[in-house]
Amino acid sequence: WVVFSDLHVSRSSLPTCLAVLARVHAEARARGAGVVFLGDFWHEKGILRTEPLNAVLREVRRWGADVPLIAIPGNHDQATRDGAAHALTPLALVHPRARVLDRPTILGGALWLPYRRDPAELSAAIAQAAAAEGGGGDASLDPSVVFAHTDVIGAAANDAFQCGKGLEPGAFPVRAWLGHYHRPHVVGGGGGEEAEGAATKKAGGKRKKNSTPVVVEYVGSPYQVSRAEAGQQ
Repeated sequence: WVVFSDLHVSRSSLPTCLAVLARVHAEARARGAGVVFLGDFWHEKGILRTEPLNAVLREVRRWGADVPLIAIPGNHDQATRDGAAHALTPLALVHPRARVLDRPTILGGALWLPYRRDPAELSAAIAQAAAAEGGGGDASLDPSVVFAHTDVIGAAANDAFQCGKGLEPGAFPVRAWLGHYHRPHVVGGGGGEEAEGAATKKAGGKRKKNSTPVVVEYVGSPYQVSRAEAGQQ
């Protein structure tokens, strides 16, 4: 899977965003891969401008059935507090193999967590997945990775501010790839090759703690979205 996040399509960013979408499509086709998007596709909450909407739908429709897409809404995509109404619906309508997951879902060996204002909702979804796993049975309910759009305590909101709200990094039972903050980074600055796997290992059908810390990593935006991000890579 080719993973990206935080596109923030607007009238001013449209040319850059179309170039990003074309590049993502080309990478996915070259690798025989699908595409995962981790939230904040659009920039203006509750508003879809006609010109950007039409241009984006034309581009996504070009992807065709050979490049499947899984997407979760971010806070900028959601029009209602519960996240049920969101602006990713048009993508699913024009893409024949798009799945938009607007509620916590286990799919394809992963736990998918769209944005929720109350982090307790995400904590409950993580606990529910862990409980299903602990009960044995269906192996598809045993996520090996988490994809989410959320705040994590200690994350770098920008070069000068650390997030003080949201989930604790230790809330994730397995490796987590996140959208929401725009500078690509591992929370706490840790990670590396030795932590690429999960922080837990199977033992008798259950997970037991491993000394390797779970990697919680923000994918970041594919371009500098605001002037405050000038100079960031």
